[in-house]
Amino acid sequence: MCVPLTIARIDLYTTMTDTELAHAYPEGLSLWYRTADDRAVAATRTGRVQLTITGLTFHVTDKFPQAIRYPQWQP
Repeated sequence: MCVPLTIARIDLYTTMTDTELAHAYPEGLSLWYRTADDRAVAATRTGRVQLTITGLTFHVTDKFPQAIRYPQWQP
């Protein structure tokens, strides 16, 4: 598990809001992070990039809290 500590840059390639994106892409967006170039990307199923994030640093931990309050956060 890791938590982002810093982000150098966020580039948006759409003017749609999150609600509009959810409606336009009900199947969701693909999310991935490439350690080689320190870049996170959100793209449509057809490969159209909607967002890139660069310059990420993380705090990595191998521990989960004993009780997680939100069920969607369960490992």
